[in-house]
Amino acid sequence: MNCEAGGDCEGGNPGGVWEYAYRHGVPDSSCEQYVALDLSKQGYGRRKCGAMDLCKDCVPPPCPVGETCQSACKAVDFKKYYVSDYHSFSGAAKMKAELYKNGPIGCGVDATDKFEDYTGGIYSERQLFP
Repeated sequence: MNCEAGGDCEGGNPGGVWEYAYRHGVPDSSCEQYVALDLSKQGYGRRKCGAMDLCKDCVPPPCPVGETCQSACKAVDFKKYYVSDYHSFSGAAKMKAELYKNGPIGCGVDATDKFEDYTGGIYSERQLFP
């Protein structure tokens, strides 16, 4: 997530995360906790994901809110976890078949304004794309 493999804070698709994990491997969640920042925005400039973005260790004390304290951190080696296979599909029938055959799936959702106002029950919205 930190390297925007599946998108950025303005939207994304879990398919990109699975592809990244298949090709490059990902660290354990204890390696670096996800921070909701766009690497290519918010003062970072347009740069590629670096070693500090993948896995770092920071010395105490905890960083104050609103500060990054990166000078107290260093990149560290980490064990990489890979996915052995991934693929895409769409439609309720294919989703049900995949769940039955292989278990949990990752899904992308078009978060429209109507979806953002959703409060409960079975959600349904049909949208025609130009």
